[in-house]
Amino acid sequence: MNTVSVRLSAEELKKIRALSKQEGKGKSTVVRELIREGFIYKSLQAYREGRRSIGTLAQDLGISISATIDLLANFGIEAPVTYDDYLESVETLQRLK
Repeated sequence: MNTVSVRLSAEELKKIRALSKQEGKGKSTVVRELIREGFIYKSLQAYREGRRSIGTLAQDLGISISATIDLLANFGIEAPVTYDDYLESVETLQRLK
């Protein structure tokens, strides 16, 4: 495992210590979990805003597409597809037949 130095404000360190105590984990473990969960959150936001496809999201998170769909459902995130997008896809599919 690599080592990284990070400067934290007193308030940030206080929150990490509190979370560490609350969960009975070391500060390093808590920070790693927060980074991992923050990455997931930012990735889900990018998907919600239409900046990532579901395939790219799954790849970024290192999970299958079906697991990604389950994760999206757990967070109440629907596909960022408009009705016009849907109609356009149907028309394209019909042309390809």
